[in-house]
Amino acid sequence: MRFYFYNVRKHMLSRLAGELGYNVIQTDTDVAWFANPYPALKAGVLAAHQLVVQPDLPLANAGVLYAQRIGAADPAAWVLRETVARIHTFSFHPEAVPSVVSWAQPPYFSNADEQSILNDVLASAITRRPCYIFSTAIMEMKYGGIKKHNRSFRWENTPESRTKASLMKMSRGRRAPRAAGVVARGATDGRGARVRRGE
Repeated sequence: MRFYFYNVRKHMLSRLAGELGYNVIQTDTDVAWFANPYPALKAGVLAAHQLVVQPDLPLANAGVLYAQRIGAADPAAWVLRETVARIHTFSFHPEAVPSVVSWAQPPYFSNADEQSILNDVLASAITRRPCYIFSTAIMEMKYGGIKKHNRSFRWENTPESRTKASLMKMSRGRRAPRAAGVVARGATDGRGARVRRGE
């Protein structure tokens, strides 16, 4: 299984933060902290948010994620649970792909990458509309069986392609309210806490 580690670590994050109420910081192994991040996470604008993630395209980088003060019924807990559920589904059940991407054809790529799934889940939470564009639709177009079955099939003709721009605009806060307690912030917060990702 390609993405077993993602399944395990996001499951642990969801259990510890979303179910048991612990504050958890999860970072990739290529992240170096040059200052203690907790003063920045516990004061100012970041203290008001339940999920703090490193920004990346399209929305967030799953390699730096801090979860704090999350109750089991909070929207942030839903984000964690849904991320785990999607990673698990696409890791163990590739046959589930056409239930979310109707034009997909076998063999399914069944992407279970935590970052693209987290971005889809965040877009789903913020817009209150199901999103499987980044983790599933784009990957099925690139690596799934659709091109084998239909060489003339084009991304531009998919429903996901037609809704991607408006969904991203809504997700970035231009039209829809943000999900309560979810924020993506830059690598510095003005108080000295910096994050550097390895090459």
